[in-house]
Amino acid sequence: YLSGIGLMTIVLINNDLLIKDYFNRDRTEFSDGLFDVFNLAGDGMAVLAFNSFLFLFGEKEKSVAKEVIETITTAGVTSYILQIIIGRKRPADTDDRCSFSPFSFKSSFPSGHATVAFAWATVISENYGIWYITYPVATMAAMARIYKNMHWASDVFMGAVIGTFCGKTICSNRNSGIYISTRFDEDAPILMVNMKY
Repeated sequence: YLSGIGLMTIVLINNDLLIKDYFNRDRTEFSDGLFDVFNLAGDGMAVLAFNSFLFLFGEKEKSVAKEVIETITTAGVTSYILQIIIGRKRPADTDDRCSFSPFSFKSSFPSGHATVAFAWATVISENYGIWYITYPVATMAAMARIYKNMHWASDVFMGAVIGTFCGKTICSNRNSGIYISTRFDEDAPILMVNMKY
């Protein structure tokens, strides 16, 4: 799998500028509005707000809601750390797809929105089997980031990989004795991530 992911990332990086140009042609008011809506599917706060409604239902829904939170947190932290270390400039700032400035907080790679979108899409799909709904919505959220000139295609691809991997890992480990849990510390403004084996 890793060699395939690496190869696909290289292919996309080599075609990032071409894809950017394609998405920036023939914009319409309809496409602007459409991608504004789908952009919300990758917005962490919007997803968590929607996810909170699952706590109003049965035990399964509550369990799924917790898995969504754990997955988004784990995948999001992973993406954020990579963004800081890699420091790839956003396509809105440059046409140079290979412009990197590590630790500059000009963070494009990987896409956080794509990470979040594929994280929740994977958890919902794994629990309810509606991949034919969740993955197309997540894909549209990722495409919205390219359309809005916030990310390169390779950024959203890697975000999708991270979100999907974290979602599948957390869902597959629910009965294996491995737990990933998150919580905010009441005494300090930090996020705690705990793993138990």
